[in-house]
Amino acid sequence: MSRHIVEHKSENDLEYWISFGWDRPTSTFFMQVEEKDEEEVVFDIGSIFTTRYTEIDGFAQACSEKLAEIGINDFELSQEQKFQLLNDMNGIGN
Repeated sequence: MSRHIVEHKSENDLEYWISFGWDRPTSTFFMQVEEKDEEEVVFDIGSIFTTRYTEIDGFAQACSEKLAEIGINDFELSQEQKFQLLNDMNGIGN
């Protein structure tokens, strides 16, 4: 499993940990968002309990939509991050 973590301060000044990666055992991309000072996951996409994502553009779009639902409109996966996730999926560098 790969996991990349980004610290993000949103437009509304809340701070989040945004983690994303490729989970090889379940064959899905995933993203989890936590408020920085909380232990609770704000949302989880791509886990075994939600929809599986195997296509990077569909995953990135679903993440953007879910982030917008919780008020994070100023973060999206960059081209570099998408490329890294594809490498993770293909077993390159992890």
